[in-house]
Amino acid sequence: KFLNLTEKLFGSKVKKILNRTGNYIFHEENCLLQIVYATCMLIGWGLLMAYCYPLLPNLYMDQYHQNSGILVFVTCISSWWIACKSTPGIITKETIVRFDNYPYDDLLYTNVICPTVGIRKLPRSKYDRNTKGHVARFDHYCGWLGNTVGEENYRWFLCFLVCHVGMFGYGTVALWLSLASIVDESDLWNAKFYNAKTRQVIHTNGTVVMKFIINQQPMAASLLLICAVLATTLSMFVSFHLYLIYCGMTTNEFFKWGNVKRWYKEELKRFELESAAQDDLTKSNESDSAAATKRVKKPMHPGLFPKNIYNGGFVNNMTEVLFPRSRRRDAKQKWLLDTLSVAEKECDNDITQTLKPKAQ
Repeated sequence: KFLNLTEKLFGSKVKKILNRTGNYIFHEENCLLQIVYATCMLIGWGLLMAYCYPLLPNLYMDQYHQNSGILVFVTCISSWWIACKSTPGIITKETIVRFDNYPYDDLLYTNVICPTVGIRKLPRSKYDRNTKGHVARFDHYCGWLGNTVGEENYRWFLCFLVCHVGMFGYGTVALWLSLASIVDESDLWNAKFYNAKTRQVIHTNGTVVMKFIINQQPMAASLLLICAVLATTLSMFVSFHLYLIYCGMTTNEFFKWGNVKRWYKEELKRFELESAAQDDLTKSNESDSAAATKRVKKPMHPGLFPKNIYNGGFVNNMTEVLFPRSRRRDAKQKWLLDTLSVAEKECDNDITQTLKPKAQ
């Protein structure tokens, strides 16, 4: 809708530029959002240490929170770096056995050969143009990580989100308590202010206290607002991914199931309309109902809504996220046996090729 509005106001060229820019930033491999993330984190923590650390200790927070704040910062940066560098799980001809751990549902996934890379498309996998390969249990591409999220690094992506929810939540509480300490130490709730313009005495209320804090600690108040907004936003994002885990879906499958639901509703609506039309035609031709029935094609009911065969319950789904199937011992053993089998066949072929001239 935004792009359509832009096209009407500024023309198709501007729309194409915005569309191309958005695709490059959010859907193509680049480091722009990573640079933005690192810059914002460094500036934010620099401002926090310069303007908010001097507020410690206070009535509600001890001195050790200065050190714990640094620990939280290091933890978040570490989780981001690990998520950036972790592999999503690339499927190749050599590793396909290790990732072949899910059955086909013949709805979202069918047994076909990928025309791009020439290997069998495994269930829950998807070709990713950023990694130029098939990603096992593909979820999405994250621009903040500059990395694709798949079966083997989805847990690190969740860790990255949870750590940042904790950091911004911790920052919100710490800043709130620090500013509340200023209010209580100054006994602002019992203070009275004199308005020089109106020459009136103003009794303290929430609005007066808020204006006083913003005037005295503008940077701390601004950081409090930013932390609260980001903590809320990221909490909603984490909740969405927990919902996906509960349903046994990836982000990619969430949109696929959305298409299935729309198709099912359309088919069900069409069945109801065709059934109603057939009933009306039958009633209007009661004398020749058999002929009327033949003239109208019998509507087909779409049946029950298909089930998600990959949903094993929240506990099993979470276990698959934290301990991916491709990383488990049985998958590695299967992959090792297949690798040894291929090596033996290649060795036998080499020996056969070597012995042929001697036999001649």
